[in-house]
Amino acid sequence: MKKILFSCLFLIHSYGAVWSSSGDDGIRNSFDNLTNLVDQKNEESKRKWSEEIQPLIEKIKEQTLIKEQLIKEINALEIETTMENKNMIFLLEQEKKLLGNYENILGIQKESQENK
Repeated sequence: MKKILFSCLFLIHSYGAVWSSSGDDGIRNSFDNLTNLVDQKNEESKRKWSEEIQPLIEKIKEQTLIKEQLIKEINALEIETTMENKNMIFLLEQEKKLLGNYENILGIQKESQENK
């Protein structure tokens, strides 16, 4: 009895395997549809990259270069302004000293004229 049951099950399974692989069950169509969908999405991604994203990246690069150049110019101007301010402070201090010396000289001359 067991032999008959096993042979029946074996025949059912073997017939099922032959039957399912011999016919068009739709899996091939599903894979073809999936492949077409993937190809379509890849083309959309490539188009979006070339038409939208890449130009934005190029524009960002250009703007970054301009920004870096402007920052360099601003830094150079700040250094120049700082140096001019230091020179102005130095010249004002020198002027103070000279005016102080001038006042001392005038004071000495005034004293010497009064002593005469």
